[in-house]
Amino acid sequence: MAGLARLSCSVTTLFSKISITRAATAATEASLLRCRSATRVCRRFRNRKVLSWPTDYLPFEWSYPAPPDVIAKCGDGDIEPTDPTLPLNGFELSDELRAASPEVKKVFSLQLASLRQIHEAKKQRFVKLCQRHPYDFDSLEYKVAYKTFLVRKLKELYNMQPKRRDLKDALAKAIEGRNKAFKYLYRYDRERFRSVACTLHVTYTPAQLHYITQSVTKKGELRRLTAEYCTRIKQDKMNAFHEKLKAQQATFLEEKRSTEEWISAETERLGLSENDLKSTEYTGIFRQPTHCS
Repeated sequence: MAGLARLSCSVTTLFSKISITRAATAATEASLLRCRSATRVCRRFRNRKVLSWPTDYLPFEWSYPAPPDVIAKCGDGDIEPTDPTLPLNGFELSDELRAASPEVKKVFSLQLASLRQIHEAKKQRFVKLCQRHPYDFDSLEYKVAYKTFLVRKLKELYNMQPKRRDLKDALAKAIEGRNKAFKYLYRYDRERFRSVACTLHVTYTPAQLHYITQSVTKKGELRRLTAEYCTRIKQDKMNAFHEKLKAQQATFLEEKRSTEEWISAETERLGLSENDLKSTEYTGIFRQPTHCS
């Protein structure tokens, strides 16, 4: 009996350990599932079956418009090619370089320069087109010229490596900054604005004054398209009804002519005068005819 009691106790302990292990495993799995749960949904939308209402039931298609291509509409051209025999930046006025041998001139020219040095030399020659004086680094003309060169440089690099996302973002920001400087210059001085735009060969269209661009929203676009669809449906029905009436016009005119002939014949047969005809005219439901008084 003692052996059976010990055996039953051991079996009970074993089953209790198994149940505890299963409970711990279930708790661990539940915690992992909670950690792996989807994005937290606000309490306001938890009971909703559809978080974003579909548009499949509508009789027209709609989708968000594609974002505007800022790079294609920047209004800039490419950087003009530079003569590779030009000296590096800072050696333009060197008398020793002018009297040096061709090998030395080649070393200090743009032929053996890095891409950064070439861009620096191009920038110095480009901003001189709009600088008021050699030490002008704060005017709007200089800022517009500098940012325009930055846009064209990034555009040239982006054309060589179109898959680089960082170049694309930097180019979009540079275009936005240049357009902002152009906007300020347009507000302050229209003549300087036209001169700089013509000198740099940049096409910039300023925004309209007192005009607010409405943002594109799903609700607003669906309302607009629904109103247009309803207007189009009503117009189509009106056009169809108009065509139906035009098809019945000949029959109606024939019936009208025969009715007028019958009325004239009855008038002659009964010998009615003009006063009798006027007394029998219909004057409305709220006024009693004169012949009934």
